[in-house]
Amino acid sequence: MDRKTFLMATIITVLTLSVVPAFAAKKSAITLEEAVKIAREHAPGELIKVERERGLYEVKLLTQEGKRVELYIDAETGKVVHDKAKGISFDEAVATAKKATPGEVIKAEYERGRYEIKIRQDDGSLTELYIDASTGEITKSEQTRDYYNDDEDDD
Repeated sequence: MDRKTFLMATIITVLTLSVVPAFAAKKSAITLEEAVKIAREHAPGELIKVERERGLYEVKLLTQEGKRVELYIDAETGKVVHDKAKGISFDEAVATAKKATPGEVIKAEYERGRYEIKIRQDDGSLTELYIDASTGEITKSEQTRDYYNDDEDDD
């Protein structure tokens, strides 16, 4: 083996050995399963989602009261660093919507920190209400006339 080839092989070996420990050091101190256990100790409930990203485990739970809880757990220390508990349950959001707009609830879902609830009123109009999940306040209300009416014939 000539001197240039030996030198290149040595450099490549040294670089490779110095890079491998840097990647190995990125391994979490706690596992995904441990993060879920920590989250459930903080807020008991059914697991909806868990993932690791940028040094944090994001754990989403649904409590027995129907509230969604979103916890962020440090992957190195296991400490809960952020708790985004939703202030009102699904049932409370529906009750708030029905109190504001009497009628039949035809759709209700939780999305992006708010509940979206559609109510069909007796006159056939549709009202869509947006309720902030943390405060329980109605943040938006839209009404459409004659959305649906069971009494009309389709002749």
